[in-house]
Amino acid sequence: PYMSAINQAHVDFGFPAPAVGQLLRLARRGFGEIEGGSTLSPIRRAPLPASVVWRALQLGLSTLDPRLLRACTCVVFQFLWVARADTGIQLRDAHVGVSEFGITLNERTKTIARHMAAPVTRPFDAAWDPDGLVLELLSRWLFVRGPVAADAFFWALPEDDVGSSSWCSAVSNTWHQEDLPA
Repeated sequence: PYMSAINQAHVDFGFPAPAVGQLLRLARRGFGEIEGGSTLSPIRRAPLPASVVWRALQLGLSTLDPRLLRACTCVVFQFLWVARADTGIQLRDAHVGVSEFGITLNERTKTIARHMAAPVTRPFDAAWDPDGLVLELLSRWLFVRGPVAADAFFWALPEDDVGSSSWCSAVSNTWHQEDLPA
């Protein structure tokens, strides 16, 4: 990352990137191996079982607690749209839509250019959701959260400090761990 920053700074000021070439690539690879060997083993993560998401959906439909409703709805949406935590937390109100065709998320992810639209629609279909529970859960969340500006964070409640650095993927992980019962 340091060499990339050095290169970008030079390019920004109209100079050629100095940190390039075969020797530098080998050095970076070596640094990575040394650093990788000195860090802890990666955490093995398991996929969220559908049965857990089903319980979150049921809990979200029955709770009166806005924070718990948010946590449940967020878990269900991240599961159904296979969204990363940082993708989910960065959703804006304008990124979520309901039409006669279904529920659409126009995600902003790290693998999609910022100016590109990438809408993914989950159709209203008896094969996918015979009782319309996902739409019911979304409707409950939208009602409890209330109207917001199109550029507002989708999962934010009025009392949330979305301007702080804590409004990141870790906050949705916290909701899942603290707000959802085991």
